Order: sequence, then structure tokens, then C-alpha cells
Amino acid sequence: MNSFSLLVLLAVLSTGYGLRCYNCPGKEADCTKEILEGNKTKYTDTCVAGMDTCMRTWGQKEGDDDSYVTNTCMTKQACDDLKKKCEDNELKDENEKPMKKCAIACCSSDECNGSSKVSFGVIFLAACSIIGLALIK
Repeated sequence: MNSFSLLVLLAVLSTGYGLRCYNCPGKEADCTKEILEGNKTKYTDTCVAGMDTCMRTWGQKEGDDDSYVTNTCMTKQACDDLKKKCEDNELKDENEKPMKKCAIACCSSDECNGSSKVSFGVIFLAACSIIGLALIK
């Protein structure tokens, strides 16, 4: 079998497998990385066709000290749109009230949306460092 045939075969086989994302909406304490990884059968979903991104949102509502998270499948465009709204302080809760604080992470590998809000900053810092190094050269 030549390289091209092998490449085509792998491409065809890989299309049968969807992205796997954690799915856990609720209070942050109920959807920690340890809880998600400890019960993958319960908290992992295979995304439907067209859903190409795993998303984790973190937020606090006005007048509420609890932190809420949502781990789910999403399209990259929708995740990027929500991330922009969060960055621009335009994200609202289910009652159309502005969120007090929020963070949104979009990723595209299996089970990549299980991390805590602290890792959003680490990912952002790493991305900025890489971009900065690329611009220096």
C-alpha cells in the first residue's frame, strides 16, 4: 500500500469518530477536573457532526458568590463569539443580567475542557509567549 492510499484510508477512518468533550453544567465545585476525570462515562459526550470544539465557561452572576461552569460541545465560531462577549463584558445570564465575572476557553482535542479557571490564564500566557517569540524573530 503506497503512502497516498494509507493517508486516504486514515482520513476516511478518522471521520467516523467525533470529538469527545466533557459535559457538566452546574456549580464549579460539582464539575472539577477530578470529578470529570473520575467518572468519564457519566461526564463525557461524543459531539454531534458540526460541533468541532470543546468549551468550558466559568462565571459569577451579579449578587451571587457561587461560581458556575458549563463544559460542552460547541462550534468554534459560537465559542469564539461567546469568548468575545465575555472579554467585552457583554455576556449575560439566563435572566439577561450581565455576568459579574466570566472566562471562556475553546479547545479542539478530546476531553480538553476539564480544566479549572486557573488554567485559562496559563493557556493565555503560553499563547502570548509563543506569539511574542514569533514576532521577535
